[in-house]
Amino acid sequence: PILAKPIRVVRSLMAAFDRLGTIEQAAFLTLPLLMLYVEERWYVKIPVVVLSLAGLLFSPLRKNAFFWFALVCFTTSGLYYNWATADNHKYLITYWCLAIFFVCLSASENALKTSARYLIGLAFFFAVIWKFITPDFINGDFFEYTFLFDERFSGKLKLFGALAPDAVDFNLLARDALTAYDSRLYEVDLLTNQQWSVWVKGVVWWTVALEGLIALCFLLPSRSRLARLGDVCLILFLLSTYLIAPVIGFGSIIATMGIIQCNVSRWKTRLAYILALLLLQLYRLPWTSIADSMFQ
Repeated sequence: PILAKPIRVVRSLMAAFDRLGTIEQAAFLTLPLLMLYVEERWYVKIPVVVLSLAGLLFSPLRKNAFFWFALVCFTTSGLYYNWATADNHKYLITYWCLAIFFVCLSASENALKTSARYLIGLAFFFAVIWKFITPDFINGDFFEYTFLFDERFSGKLKLFGALAPDAVDFNLLARDALTAYDSRLYEVDLLTNQQWSVWVKGVVWWTVALEGLIALCFLLPSRSRLARLGDVCLILFLLSTYLIAPVIGFGSIIATMGIIQCNVSRWKTRLAYILALLLLQLYRLPWTSIADSMFQ
């Protein structure tokens, strides 16, 4: 069969990856993410990138607790000075590096699997709590405004046909007319379509339901039947959510922890996580420019 050779190559690569220890696997997946998504301020980015490169090149560093503690110190300094504006994934990757640090101290690699599992569960648990206590999210106002006026979303929505090609420009003009300093308008009509409100509500409740299920699956004991659905739900979340939402850093660290907590015997699930991690990088394409060029 045509696919036989590629499948054998993939299996051999997965086998080589699986022969590494859990900490080494985590290091090879985490250090590139630190280089890509660390805080941009020079006093954080430069030392973190240098340390990450050193960790990728020199194997003893990858299991050295002080190496991971140094990374935690630098990433934490970025959060300390920019706590109000720092992205969520920068907090999460710091917690993850801290977990690796403690595991290196204890020399219990299985503890890293447990840490990854609970970090995923808690991240989604608190995400769902925030959504329920935020009225603008539950009633759809947050998504409706973001989808209409954030160019990171609008380009993709035009490609998918959820927004008419001219709707974005019209809505921007309408908003500017309403918010102009000399405006006498009290409200403006926005250009959407008949299915818009239904679609936005669907996104809201799909997000809440899927995140709630993921939180439940990963916080339950791993031997429970419901917990077995966790990997499927998380991979579905990664593939669907970040197709629209441009928060690739958060998706990447979640995918990394998903790989680490998944047992080696479940190589197909681990491969699905790795493919999802690679696919997330394709989601970084300039969708707005692509949409504009297609609809001109």
